[in-house]
Amino acid sequence: MITLIKKLFIQNYSNTTDPAVRLKYGTVGGSVGIVTNLLLFVGKFVIGLITASVAIMADAMNNLT
Repeated sequence: MITLIKKLFIQNYSNTTDPAVRLKYGTVGGSVGIVTNLLLFVGKFVIGLITASVAIMADAMNNLT
């Protein structure tokens, strides 16, 4: 999965000595982290609503922040 993300979003991904490539690695890594946390929030919040669990919804809000 990581190799696919590198190939899709980072041009010349094998040249890690280039500062522009390293900057792109950081940008892509941060973006993947934000998207993953948003998906985790949505999943936990929906499960919290379905089960009426305040604890799970609070944990979802923690992931969002």
